[in-house]
Formats: sequence, structure tokens, C-alpha cells
Amino acid sequence: MLALLVLVGCGEQNVACIAPTDQDLAAAAARAYIDGRSPKPLRFLSAVSTDSAMPVTGMRVLQDLGPTYLYPPDSAGQEVIHARLAESPWPSMLVTYHGFEHTADAATVRIGGAWVAGELDGQHAGYEEIAFTCLNGSWVTADSAAALSAGDSAPAGG
Repeated sequence: MLALLVLVGCGEQNVACIAPTDQDLAAAAARAYIDGRSPKPLRFLSAVSTDSAMPVTGMRVLQDLGPTYLYPPDSAGQEVIHARLAESPWPSMLVTYHGFEHTADAATVRIGGAWVAGELDGQHAGYEEIAFTCLNGSWVTADSAAALSAGDSAPAGG
């Protein structure tokens, strides 16, 4: 029995992950996307009534990071939001979701963005594929997994 405990304590476990859904990965992907932007957005928008709408868990992250608004699909509604945001110099970003793919041990979430107010108003913020890997039964960003492999103490986004 003691030998078994020693083996479990010293060996690496490779526990399979449950197949993810977009809700499972959207929060960590949204945070990783926002963390990679410069300047850091202070207000956020998410498209509504489109296939680019952020999943609920991703919206929660945006709301935790700053004021978050719903960006309507019609140009009249967009103009109202844009005029309101233009009253402040705070950088504001429309964050768009573009789906995810997965295999048994890897996943990718696609997120894009556009600046809606502030000094970068009207500029594209880029698309990014946020990579995830299965690490001991949990989905973590590939960057976090690499940091753990390099000896860092905790995953940064997942």
C-alpha cells in the first residue's frame, strides 16, 4: 500500500478532460484576449442577436473587467451607443466570438475585437485563436500549461 501511495504522489497523472463546450472555455478565452490588447480596454461591448455574441461565461468576464454594454445589430442603435461612449476618452472595445473547435486533448476559441471609442476608435483590434490544452483533467490555456511546465506555480487563465 505504501508503494502505491509513493507512485501516485511522485508520478504525473494524465487524466482525460471532458469534452468542452463554448461556455466552458469562453471565460478564460475572453480574459486572455483582453489581457493581450494594448491599450487595455476599460469598457466592453458584446454583439447581440448575431452569431458573434459572446457566450454567457465570456460576458461575465467582460462585466468583471469593466462596464459592459450590449451592441445592437442595427446602425441606429449602434450610433446611440457610439455617441454615448464618445463622451469619455476611455478605450472601449466590441468583443466578438467566432466559435471553438476541440479534440480530445486540445481546443481553440476564436475571438476578435474592434475599438468603438477612445483614441483607437474605428480600428480593428485583431482576431486571436486562444489555444487550450487538457492538463490533468482540466482545460487550461496553452500559455498557462507552458508556464506550468516551465516551473511557474499557477495557471494564469484557466
